[in-house]
Amino acid sequence: MTRLRLQVRLSALAPMPLEWRTMVNLLTNEEALQRWRETPVTAELLQYLKDRRETLMKLWGQGQELSQLLQGEAVALGSLIHLDCDDVKRFYEVEDEQ
Repeated sequence: MTRLRLQVRLSALAPMPLEWRTMVNLLTNEEALQRWRETPVTAELLQYLKDRRETLMKLWGQGQELSQLLQGEAVALGSLIHLDCDDVKRFYEVEDEQ
């Protein structure tokens, strides 16, 4: 099955509070994000998210009408499954160190 990567644009949301911009999120570091992904609990959580999304996509592919809520869930699950440190950096408005 072809995996689709769907991104949700958050730019339409209200500006982030200043304290969010100044805090350091470990997931902005590629190595830290990879270590987090590899922990047993995180691996199980990500597998659940993948399975849930795949189930929704199969239902849609079989012609079953999905509510807007379930369509949104599928999009959100895809964003979480494929989360990378650049996504986190963009959210927290963190720039790469040169």
